[in-house]
Amino acid sequence: MNKRRKFFRFSRDLYLNMFVLDQKQQTQIANFKAKALDFSYGKFWVESPRQVTKGDIVGFELDGVAPGTTTRVGEVISCAPSKKSDYFELGLTVYP
Repeated sequence: MNKRRKFFRFSRDLYLNMFVLDQKQQTQIANFKAKALDFSYGKFWVESPRQVTKGDIVGFELDGVAPGTTTRVGEVISCAPSKKSDYFELGLTVYP
């Protein structure tokens, strides 16, 4: 483990069902599947078929788990085109 990291970082295939929240109306405005590339306590790096905007609030659940049991919410802190595909790479901060 890197001595500079506060928390252990995991790296494995993890698929997510994601949605973007309309903050004014508190509704879901986009649903899509994404792949977590890297995650640690409070942070996710995700490969997404959708481009989202820095500051967007997103919700997500683990794919294959009963709906509503793993729902989390976070904020997009970065979004850039992936260098290895037609997807986008998102940085997320997950709310406690």
